[in-house]
Amino acid sequence: MSFESSVVWIRDTLVPRMLEVVPMWKGATVIKCEIAQMAINKDGFASLLFSVDLWLNCDGKRTSDSIIVKIMFFDDKLRAAFQSEKQFANEIHFYSKVLPLFESVAGAQLLFPRYYYSSISSSPEGKCREEDAVIVMEDLRPKGFRLGNRSSLDFDHCVLALKQIGRFHALSYAMKHLDEEAFHRDVVSKILETLNSSEFSSGIGAYNKRVTEALKTLSPENSLAETLQGKVTDPKIFENLITPKEPLAVLCHGDFCRNNMLFNYDEKNKVCDVRLLDLQTIRYASPAIDLSFFLFMNTTAELRKQSWDQLFESYHKEVCGTLAKVLGKPEESLDPCYSLEAFKEDFRQHALYGYIITVTFLPCMLGSDQEREEMTRSWQESFWDVEHMQDLIDRIGGVQATDALVSLVLEMREKSFL
Repeated sequence: MSFESSVVWIRDTLVPRMLEVVPMWKGATVIKCEIAQMAINKDGFASLLFSVDLWLNCDGKRTSDSIIVKIMFFDDKLRAAFQSEKQFANEIHFYSKVLPLFESVAGAQLLFPRYYYSSISSSPEGKCREEDAVIVMEDLRPKGFRLGNRSSLDFDHCVLALKQIGRFHALSYAMKHLDEEAFHRDVVSKILETLNSSEFSSGIGAYNKRVTEALKTLSPENSLAETLQGKVTDPKIFENLITPKEPLAVLCHGDFCRNNMLFNYDEKNKVCDVRLLDLQTIRYASPAIDLSFFLFMNTTAELRKQSWDQLFESYHKEVCGTLAKVLGKPEESLDPCYSLEAFKEDFRQHALYGYIITVTFLPCMLGSDQEREEMTRSWQESFWDVEHMQDLIDRIGGVQATDALVSLVLEMREKSFL
């Protein structure tokens, strides 16, 4: 597969197919179609993206639309490492089935880009093809949406993102209240697991090694390093972290991180809107799965120290406000299980999850372009055969990454998250 063959497939196969089935484009003819491969997001690992600008003739009226075409990597090793088929199946399930179901209950929430089309099929004889999996979404860039700061998000960006995920989580609670049987049958039961707990936990020890060594240097007599290493490498602990527990379990985004959201700004360049992307690792679990990863991965230690309560409360207030509105009742009448204290306790019990994912990916996000390229090549060889890339794991992101992770561990101990 090549860029040229992908362009031909999008132009000659995908676009005509969409004009047959997408309601707003049915019967239209193509005036012009421009296709470009998008530069791979420095923090994106699991797909190829193409921007497509369409000029169409719809019943004599000229229209234009900008869309994003998302397909799987052509490398079969990367597909296997990231379980790409399952990830694409999850995202397609979300956009084609789950989101319409949520919107039928709560109305359009403007949480995600507009979804147009998707398809998935099996490759013959293991050959990678464009049509193996494709998702077509609205391109929000012409409307001014863009990625936020790559290193970390400030208070205003965090509040906006947390409110958005709060609205999303509230839809699960609303659906469970209104038709819990349908929620589990049509939403939860169709989600495919993309993580092997045993394999994942065994590999995390290598990523956490730099942290335990730094902790031992800080305080050789302290048992924190050994305690931490024992917890992050225990598959039973990890399995418990991702196991849903009622009544607060929700449909989680699963990769709620700054590289999976686009922000918009007003005329004074103040952030005013956000859309969430990449629902490939959705799972039914504690809301802390999303919250802990977001708060640990996307904020500085200084921001968490200054604004932790405000950030958490902005999320909780949005959950309760959205749920009450959908159910048509005052917030004061919501079940006590939705109290701020209940969410804080649930977070405390699941916060380790956020650290486990952060210790894996924060160094990559802080690393140089060369280090990330080297890591991608290593993952292509074997994602969890970490022995051959221990040196890279230890140095990627440098002192900045190590210091940030050590600071996070000490903070978690202080807050009783460990």
